[in-house]
Amino acid sequence: MRAYRFRQAVAALVMLETDLPTYRKPEPGKRLSEMVKAAIPASDIQGIPGVLLNCRTEKTRDLSTAVDEARAEAAREGLPFYAVCWSRPARDLGEAFIVTDLECFSALLAEREKARA
Repeated sequence: MRAYRFRQAVAALVMLETDLPTYRKPEPGKRLSEMVKAAIPASDIQGIPGVLLNCRTEKTRDLSTAVDEARAEAAREGLPFYAVCWSRPARDLGEAFIVTDLECFSALLAEREKARA
């Protein structure tokens, strides 16, 4: 699945499962003047509060680099959580991998427990 369609499908699935108003990051214009003027958000999937979610479709997976990039982008955007959604060729969309580091995963669990209390 191509990157554009994968991001669109991920946003739709997240919205369907969570009722969050998620959508795919808008693509910059084709002209240089449009690209310069556009304020393109960092996260590939928009609408998930506090979470930067990037999408990858490359068959060769460099998990470390992808998570490091997501962490850096989340820090720049002031978002506490980050992950990378990686497509799996010849698999259903729901079988895509969500990858983050242990620090972010632990913080996400702590936030969940705090919300339950």
